[in-house]
Amino acid sequence: MTHDATDHCFVAGSLMFPDVRERATTLIEARLPETDLRHTTDPLIRNLLARGESRLHRIPILDGGSYPTGGLAVTQRPYHLVDANGCPHPRRFAFGVPTETVHWITAAGIRPGVNSVILSDADAVARASLGAAVDRPIMTAAAH
Repeated sequence: MTHDATDHCFVAGSLMFPDVRERATTLIEARLPETDLRHTTDPLIRNLLARGESRLHRIPILDGGSYPTGGLAVTQRPYHLVDANGCPHPRRFAFGVPTETVHWITAAGIRPGVNSVILSDADAVARASLGAAVDRPIMTAAAH
């Protein structure tokens, strides 16, 4: 996966099919990262943290300080990603395993006949993502 800054898109390919490239304007990270993101090798999460575009969730402690938990800081549902300054990003979301410690047991399985939290979280994020896409149309290279 690479980023094409000229065309404002992501480009994906495969070693098995070197002549095939797919371009997309949206990236959805769908792997299960380590639950303590201070030790993650995931390049997307590492770069977001390093650039201050995300931060670790912190739990307040009695002396007025706080403890970094290792999970990503997010807002209440629909879970906008929170940057180093405490500001939520309108078009970045995180839920599930990366937010472990904000919410607990995020990797629990889905059971039939139950209003599963992970499914309702996924629905909230999907709806907010679609709303963000409608509010801000995709820019093309020709529009610049």
